[in-house]
Amino acid sequence: QRHTIREASEKMTDATLVTTFSGDEVSREELLVHFADLTERMSEEDRAAIYLIGHGSYDGEQYKFNIPGLDLTDTDLADIMASLPGQNHFLVNTSSASGVILDSLENDQYIIITATRNGNEKNATEFGNYFAEALASTTADINKNDTISIQEAFDYAERGVTEFFESQGKLATEHPQIR
Repeated sequence: QRHTIREASEKMTDATLVTTFSGDEVSREELLVHFADLTERMSEEDRAAIYLIGHGSYDGEQYKFNIPGLDLTDTDLADIMASLPGQNHFLVNTSSASGVILDSLENDQYIIITATRNGNEKNATEFGNYFAEALASTTADINKNDTISIQEAFDYAERGVTEFFESQGKLATEHPQIR
């Protein structure tokens, strides 16, 4: 997923503007510093695309995106999104329990996409695989304008998740959301 999303992102903008954090090289502090620096460099006309690929958890009170050391919290994500200058930014969270962030991050200045509808959908998700696939697929380009919109990528991934659970004969354990 990470490589596919990075490649798609580099096609949308200058590759030097794409930053990836992965595995043991990432810490909460490093991410917070990165986003503070990014906020300083951005103008009102810039647009940020943030993809969270990995695991999440929800204890009934707080969502956490799981990384080595201290996790990134729903409060951190809300602060990051609120600090970005301009509007039309988007956050795609492919983790389990990701839907719980929808209410705390809801704002008409940016788009939030989650793999689940709430914090109780705690199983590993399939959504991220389909979302990454959509970014690299001409099939997801419904209006055939050679650009995959966020809505087209979401719709493609949502269909993929539905078809996955139906083909497995299983009850769906995730329900992607977009706001």
